Amino acid sequence: MHETLKKFQCCNFQEALTLDLNDRGLKKVILRHDIDFSPFSALSMAKIETEMGAISNYTVMLGSDAYNPFEPKTRSCLKEIAHMGHNIGLHFDASAENIGKEEELDSEIAKHAKILESLLDVEISFFSYHNTNEFVLTCGKSHYGGIVNCYAKAIFDVFNYTSDSHGIWLYESWLGHLSRENNFLQILTHPVW
Repeated sequence: MHETLKKFQCCNFQEALTLDLNDRGLKKVILRHDIDFSPFSALSMAKIETEMGAISNYTVMLGSDAYNPFEPKTRSCLKEIAHMGHNIGLHFDASAENIGKEEELDSEIAKHAKILESLLDVEISFFSYHNTNEFVLTCGKSHYGGIVNCYAKAIFDVFNYTSDSHGIWLYESWLGHLSRENNFLQILTHPVW
């Protein structure tokens, strides 16, 4: 993280869509953490990032087999992450909602985002897909349900991406990206790993 913050400024997904890509001096990183299993591990990570001066983007599932965001201790944990200045977004599983058509995404994502907003008293302005599949990866519009799509073509065409999905680096490692000349990075980690 130290090396990342020496080279890059943190940004959120809304900012990512509005960057002046002709400004060669810009060096932006989106730090994203999908909370698949443990909000409490996410809170530990958020505290470390806050101490280091990093602002990250955490996504929360409404329907997880591993945690319940409606449970008071979990809700308090998630609110604490937001109070530190980190951004909270929706982690949305289209297959769990039986969505197979792009036009069905808007209403379901908007509905889930409103529930999460009400639950945590924060603005939900972005979402990431949980259990990505071929269908959702073809849904590349910048917004669904009125909020930014982390997998938007406009973001993925600009930001080099890596993820520690399933506990291994997909594509190229975080350090590998730092060793190359990049102006824009999106780094996805999962607090459980």
